[in-house]
Amino acid sequence: MGVMLLGAWTIWLFVARIPMYEVSRSARLEVDAAPYPVHVLVSAGVLRSSLVLGQSVSAGDLLLELDAEAQVLQLERERARVSALGPQIEALGREKAHAESAVSGEDRLADASLGEASAKQRASHVLAHLKETEKGQLETLRTRQIVAAIESERMGAEAEQRRADAQAADVVIEKLGRERTLRKSERLAKVARLEQEIAQLKGQQADAEALIRELKRQIALHTVRAPVTGRLGDIVSLRPGGMVDAGTRVAVVVPAGQLRAVAFFELATVGRVRVGQTARFRLPGFPWTKYGTLSGRVARVGTESQDGSVRVELLVTRNQDSSIPVQHGLQATVEVEVERLSPAALLLDAAGRFVTAKNTAAMPPTGDRR
Repeated sequence: MGVMLLGAWTIWLFVARIPMYEVSRSARLEVDAAPYPVHVLVSAGVLRSSLVLGQSVSAGDLLLELDAEAQVLQLERERARVSALGPQIEALGREKAHAESAVSGEDRLADASLGEASAKQRASHVLAHLKETEKGQLETLRTRQIVAAIESERMGAEAEQRRADAQAADVVIEKLGRERTLRKSERLAKVARLEQEIAQLKGQQADAEALIRELKRQIALHTVRAPVTGRLGDIVSLRPGGMVDAGTRVAVVVPAGQLRAVAFFELATVGRVRVGQTARFRLPGFPWTKYGTLSGRVARVGTESQDGSVRVELLVTRNQDSSIPVQHGLQATVEVEVERLSPAALLLDAAGRFVTAKNTAAMPPTGDRR
């Protein structure tokens, strides 16, 4: 019996396999989609709050409504201003069109008047030339005493009158030209003034429309909506009439997704914890004897240290005998099976650690070595 027991113990010592685990510093159950924090972007009073912890929300649902009465009133004033500017711009546009039409009409009228005056000028010059010729002929006849002197003087007076008429026609043409230039300048100045007024009103209209868009944006910031579909995992208790400051986080929306665990292990576990290894979870608030356990598998392993720890992500599976209400945010301790060793290997490893520790303790300090 002793030999049999010794043989069985020896077989167990070298053949049996004992699982070895690496235990996390900390761990937390999360959904694979990152939670969305919801912040208030303006400082204002609270009108209505729909924040209920654990409530399911859809993307776009109203979570918080803030007081935006001042912006709404200013928006109404700017809209009324834009509505009033529109007819003013249209009226000035019509007046400008009439002024431009008047410029064209006056140009045509001036052309007609100048044409008429030019015709009269040519007639006056022709008559004046004729009278000058007749005067010359009468002077010749008077010299020969064929006609009386009175006839020559009368013809001279008529010739002088025709020259005056021709000069008057020249003056009329010059006057019409100057009047045409003056009236056209006045009309064009009026058109330019109307264009300036229209440009100023359009500038005011553009400024008002830009301010309307800005006010709409500010009013939209006074309504806080759910960014994604999910569940409210954290809220700030707000009551109507209270104040909230810009930048305050009022809620966290946890979207639906596959549950995972994020654990942090000692830096020494790098290389030992690998993708595909099995794991089990212990939750402090749910004793395994009553609620069972959760199982998992390593999905991703980090290699960069964060405060002396390495990040490891694990997929979580619920065991059939587990009644743990698995949800986002649960704290846990993760045990990852990294290898299986025989009892003999464990004894040898323990003996090696013991001898190494003894030798390290017996060695003198570095400064005392000879």
